[in-house]
Amino acid sequence: MASSMMHLAIIEKLSHSINFKDINRLRIGSILPDACLKGNSHFKKTSDNLNMYDLELYRNKYLQKMKEDDLYLGYYLHLIQDAIHRRMVYHEYNWDSTIKENVNKLHNDYVILNNYVISKYMLDKNILKNIDISKESINDIGEFDLEKLVNDIKKQFDITNNDSIFFFTKEMTDTYINNAYKLCLSEIKNIYDEKECINNISLSYYKKQKL
Repeated sequence: MASSMMHLAIIEKLSHSINFKDINRLRIGSILPDACLKGNSHFKKTSDNLNMYDLELYRNKYLQKMKEDDLYLGYYLHLIQDAIHRRMVYHEYNWDSTIKENVNKLHNDYVILNNYVISKYMLDKNILKNIDISKESINDIGEFDLEKLVNDIKKQFDITNNDSIFFFTKEMTDTYINNAYKLCLSEIKNIYDEKECINNISLSYYKKQKL
């Protein structure tokens, strides 16, 4: 999955192209899947040895909500962004997540990259304003601790890590963010214009399995 800071950078780029109804609810939605304590918050599924995010199921549940409420749209965009990220690392770079050390080092790369992403995409520590989602139908998906995630992300703005990059470089970060931005922008227009949206297979991916 992409880092929270990368998700916010994509939303920031999108906000310069689309006049959203409520940018804070969009931002919160774009990080909300990672705040889940219980439940299949990322709508993951496997079909014929293909891994995917079940975008079609999410749309079946929340398509009308996405048109009316940016919280639900942001959540959907997160799923798309994670799917793009996984296709990138698994298909283009043959990433092996079966090695636990690789996963830990990738997460450290994200910490190293945070300052770069914050600076380049002009993110502000106070862009996230926590909201009460306790009565939202999004809770049908799982149990969320949004307050903890928002606080954790704010802390990331103050952390500097000067370790060497292990895998995920600045160039890969920019490529990913730009590609995700373009596909999300196109998908938002499809939703608003009631045109055909992304199908699950188009963003599916293979990954190495443990032997």
